[in-house]
Amino acid sequence: MNTRDAAGFPIAAGILFGLGLGGFFDGIVLHQVLQWHHMLTDAGYPATSVENLKINTFWDGLFHATTYVFVAMGLLVLWRASRRRHVRWSTKLLAGTLLIGFGLFNLVEGIVDHHLLGIHHVNETVPREQWVFWDVGFLTWGAAMLIGGWLLLKVGQRETVQAADASPADHLGGRTRAGRPDKTQGQLDGLQCTGLAHPGGQPRSNQTQAARRHLVEIDQHPHQQSADRWRYVGHDGLADSR
Repeated sequence: MNTRDAAGFPIAAGILFGLGLGGFFDGIVLHQVLQWHHMLTDAGYPATSVENLKINTFWDGLFHATTYVFVAMGLLVLWRASRRRHVRWSTKLLAGTLLIGFGLFNLVEGIVDHHLLGIHHVNETVPREQWVFWDVGFLTWGAAMLIGGWLLLKVGQRETVQAADASPADHLGGRTRAGRPDKTQGQLDGLQCTGLAHPGGQPRSNQTQAARRHLVEIDQHPHQQSADRWRYVGHDGLADSR
C-alpha cells in the first residue's frame, strides 16, 4: 500500500466537511452572533433598515443552504467509503482534510466576495479604512489552515499506511499497534456464542484460530473467491459467509 492510496480514506469527504464548517462558522459567528456583516451589506443594502435586513437575511439563508449541501455531500462520500473494507484510519486524515476545506473556503470566499465583488467585508463595524486589514487577515488565516491541513494530512497518510503494512496480526489480532485491546479479539472469541462459528463444529479455541487464519488469508488475498470464506465488514466487524 502506498501513501497516495491513503488506505482508502475519502479525502474529498473531509474537504467537503471543511468547506461546510467554514461556511457555517462565517454565517453563524460573523453574520449572526457578532453581526460584523451580512451577505450584501456593502452591495447597496447596508443593515440600516428593516427592508435591507430582510434582503440580507434571505441571501444569508441561501449562503447557509450552500454550506449545508457541502456537509451533506461530505457525509454521503464518507458513508460510501466506510462501507468498504479498510484499515483503521488515522485521525489526522480527517483533521487535516477538514482544515484544508476550511482554509479553501476562507480563501475562495475572501477573494471573491471581499475583493473581487466587494459585496461585503469581514468586519464592517470598524472604520472603513480598516476593513482591508480584516480582509487580509481572513485570507492569511485561510492560507495557514490550508498549509497546516496539508501537512497534517501527509502525516496521517504515513501513519495509516504504516498500520496497513504491519503484520496482519497487528490489526486483525487481539491487540492494536498501540497496545490497546482490539474489538476483533472479542468477536473472534465469541464466534460460537453469536452463531458465527465456522462450519464444522470445532471447539471454541479451534474455531477462533481457524477464523483468525481465514481473516489473515482474506487480508493477503482480497480477490480470492471461496464458497465458505468469511465476509469481513469494515475494520472491526465480522459476519458469516453467504
